[in-house]
This record gives sequence, structure tokens and C-alpha cells, in this order.
Amino acid sequence: MRDFVGNELAIGDEIIYCRSRKNGMDMIKTKVVGFTDKMVKVERLRSWGDKPYSLASPSNCVVYRIKE
Repeated sequence: MRDFVGNELAIGDEIIYCRSRKNGMDMIKTKVVGFTDKMVKVERLRSWGDKPYSLASPSNCVVYRIKE
């Protein structure tokens, strides 16, 4: 699966995820924990719920890399 700019996503990658909320949008640094057919599973972004992950669209994700 590929992110917004075409980088390959893998489990364990740190990503910047843009999510929409009622009052606007947030950019969050999180980690990929798995995949479904069309979505990326990321570390849970909310404090409630029974799933240990949240779902994110790959078009809202960018792999976070720091060049040295």
C-alpha cells in the first residue's frame, strides 16, 4: 500500500496522518500497526473504544523520515 506521495507503507513505519474533525483537521504523528484491503491500521487515536487501532485512508498518510 502506498501513501499520498507514493512511498510504500510498511508495518512499524512512523507516519503523519491528517484526520478530519468537527472543527477542522489535525496532523498527527503515529505508527502503522497493520492493513485492511483499503485502509491503514494506526495506533489508536482515541481514548475510547474496544479496538487497539484506528483506521486511516492511505491518501491521508505520509511516511515520516528525517534525512541526516
